[in-house]
Amino acid sequence: MKKILLSGIWFLTTLLTFIIAFSILSKTGNTKIVDLSQNLIYQESRSTNRYQAYSSLPADNQSFKTVLGTSDARPEMIRQYLQKFKSPLEIHYTDILSASEQYKTSEIPDLWRYIVAIAQCESNLGHKIPEGSYNAWGLGIPTGAKKGLEFASWTEAINTEAKFLRKLIDKGLFSPEEWGPIYAPPSASNGGSWAKCVREFLLDLQ
Repeated sequence: MKKILLSGIWFLTTLLTFIIAFSILSKTGNTKIVDLSQNLIYQESRSTNRYQAYSSLPADNQSFKTVLGTSDARPEMIRQYLQKFKSPLEIHYTDILSASEQYKTSEIPDLWRYIVAIAQCESNLGHKIPEGSYNAWGLGIPTGAKKGLEFASWTEAINTEAKFLRKLIDKGLFSPEEWGPIYAPPSASNGGSWAKCVREFLLDLQ
């Protein structure tokens, strides 16, 4: 009887120990599972943030392309063209563009091309002008005359030329062919040579 009682106590003790151990192991296992789950969520969060960072790059790249696209190449184009012919107007390339912007119209938004092309036809870009006149456009110089309008500077002359072209445009004249009879009357009777000259140099400024 005593042996049976001891065996029963041992069995109950063993069973209770097993239950306690199993309970402890179960809690520890759950804790690890929760920790692992949290770790995965954290890693996924970091991964998501990284992808979001990369996904923002196209927007930055697009912005950069926009800046490049809107960059104004006209000043350098004018400068290089004047430099090519060693024109005294080279250092005033920004004045040419500024005058163009001031007097341009929707019909002729690139007035600077005409200002440069006419100067090329009239004086080889300022090389052949009455001394000290700064008049590279033949303004107010009758055919055959040695002198005409004189200006205090290249800037004044450029602005006067742009203003004069705007007056022609405001009269409904939008091309060298229409300007020729007013700008260079003799050319109207010889096949429009002045307009052809302007057209030729306009092509170089495209």
